[in-house]
Amino acid sequence: MGTANDFAKTVGIPLDVDKAIDIIAAGRTRAVDVGVANDRCFLNAASIGVSTRIARALKSRDKRRFGVLAYAVATARVLTQARPFRAEISADGQSRIIHAIQITVASGRHYGGAFTIREDAVADDGQLDLVAIRLRRWWRLLGLTPSLLRGRYRNERKVLTLRAPAITVGTRHAHAVDLDGDLLASTPVEFGIRPGAMRVFAPTDEA
Repeated sequence: MGTANDFAKTVGIPLDVDKAIDIIAAGRTRAVDVGVANDRCFLNAASIGVSTRIARALKSRDKRRFGVLAYAVATARVLTQARPFRAEISADGQSRIIHAIQITVASGRHYGGAFTIREDAVADDGQLDLVAIRLRRWWRLLGLTPSLLRGRYRNERKVLTLRAPAITVGTRHAHAVDLDGDLLASTPVEFGIRPGAMRVFAPTDEA
């Protein structure tokens, strides 16, 4: 019953309400990872950049009226003003400095209403997946859309990806961090993962 149902899609909860209720009635549960950003927990995805402006632009009345299309409305409002920012990303003992318009860190697979962080990402592997979009012109994002939708970036030089249980992102100036749709943290931010920290009603391999 959410706006985009990204987490539901990640764990295979049917978007048909009656079928979802059947899972609860059958008592089917599974353990999923919980992400941490500084001292805040998040269940699905955290992001810095364009998405935080979209979160500010998303209006409750638009979400009620348009549902997932509200994301498209908000995106159209902010994309033309997007500018790259400098970020230092550290993981597994290595650091790199990039200029990006968007950085997303996810414990699940789907985010932003339509995008895939990585095609093989799951909600219970004890890992975080990062995707950073390194573009200086927002309109070049259109060429990346197929890769962002599928979560496949093998031939994309404008996208940085990495997988690790802990990731740190620092920026020259403080940037807001969007956690599951709410602006609840700011850079510098240390991301971590709590494996299997939460049980949810969802289909299981045995079901």
